[in-house]
Amino acid sequence: MLGGLFGKNQGAPESRILEAETATGLKFPASYRKFISESDGKLFKKQSVEILSLEKSLKYFQNLREFGITQTWGYFPILDNNDSNPWCVCCSAPLVGYIVQVNHDDSAKIKFRSIESFFEKIRVDASGDDFWLNDLARDFQSDTRTSQDIAIAQELVKNASSYKDVSRNDACRFAMWLFGDEQVDQIVPFLDDEDSFVARDAADRLKVMQTPKARLAMEKSKRDFTAFVESSLNLLKQAGIQAELQNQSTICLNPGHILLNMEMFYSERKSPDAEQKLIECSKKFITDKQNK
Repeated sequence: MLGGLFGKNQGAPESRILEAETATGLKFPASYRKFISESDGKLFKKQSVEILSLEKSLKYFQNLREFGITQTWGYFPILDNNDSNPWCVCCSAPLVGYIVQVNHDDSAKIKFRSIESFFEKIRVDASGDDFWLNDLARDFQSDTRTSQDIAIAQELVKNASSYKDVSRNDACRFAMWLFGDEQVDQIVPFLDDEDSFVARDAADRLKVMQTPKARLAMEKSKRDFTAFVESSLNLLKQAGIQAELQNQSTICLNPGHILLNMEMFYSERKSPDAEQKLIECSKKFITDKQNK
């Protein structure tokens, strides 16, 4: 699959693949089973990029589990760039076969539709001397989407409420990237999501979309947020709290020079007690700072 760029090992026997599936509780996608049966791990000749052997993948899988990485999508590590951000094939519906990079210090990112697409991009981009894995042209950087991409995105959105915490955020973020420019109307509502991280992900997705609808949605969101920050500032002052604008998204409380991240409060602005909560939290922050 990768030609002469990688050395080739002997393939893993079917019995070993079945043992790995039993040990992990996963059912490997057919494409990964085919690959690992033909070559059980490969080493890149140019950089510290390693397509993991089945044995190393199993150890990495256990590490992910021990560190509490979500098991919702059935991540199975297949490649490591010596940076603790493994590239994983998804083994659980609806993302079976898709490639996700699981970052240890950031959100997981869906990158490729299949292991074949992933390795083909490596083969093409690694032909030159300057090769960096994170610079690969990912499948979802372009405007092209398949009917399967869109169907999976719609399923993720439909079931988002059934997921919890990180898995819900993942479902929303993955859906946004599986949607293309024509589905901008299905991405825009995430700007008002009650989770500030999901709202941030929606803004990041819309920023790279070159459509009038995406641009107008971002402009409206920015105006709404600016108006919220201004009204919050006035509300705090009316409550007798010393407050001033630090920057477009931060209010500074005094005494104590306490900085409020208004994006967090903005995500909860529709709650009936949102204004009261802002005032109470601000007073508590000031009191706590003074008591230190």
